[in-house]
Amino acid sequence: MQRFRRGATSWTTSPIIIQGKSPKGSSSLVSPEQYHSLVYKQGRLHCCRQCSYKTKERTNMKAHLCRHTGHRPFQCHLCPAAFSQKVKLISHIHTHTGERPFSCVHCEASFTQKSTLNYHMSHRHAKKP
Repeated sequence: MQRFRRGATSWTTSPIIIQGKSPKGSSSLVSPEQYHSLVYKQGRLHCCRQCSYKTKERTNMKAHLCRHTGHRPFQCHLCPAAFSQKVKLISHIHTHTGERPFSCVHCEASFTQKSTLNYHMSHRHAKKP
C-alpha cells in the first residue's frame, strides 16, 4: 500500500514516520487517512521518546515522563508520600482525612476515588439479563 505525507502544497510519496515505536518495536508508518485522524481529529500528538506512549494532552505527557525520571513534585504534607500527579495526591489525602466524597446512589457505600465507585456500580448494581 502506498503511504503519503501531505506537503505544503501537495501530497508526496515520502513516508510518514510517527515519533516513537510501534508495539512491535518498528517505526510506525501511517496512511493518509490515519495521518488525518492522528493530526487533525485528535490534535497534536505528544510522543514519548523513551517508549511507545502517545497522548494528545501535554499534561498527560508530563505525568508520563515522571515515570521515566522518578520525579514526584506533589508532596503530602501529612506523610512522606509523593506523587507525579496532583489528582493522585488529592486522592491520597482522603486516606488521612477519612473523607469519602464519591457515594453510591443505590446503597450506602462511599469511596475515596471515582474509579472505585464506577467499579462498584458496574459490579454491584449492574442490570442482569
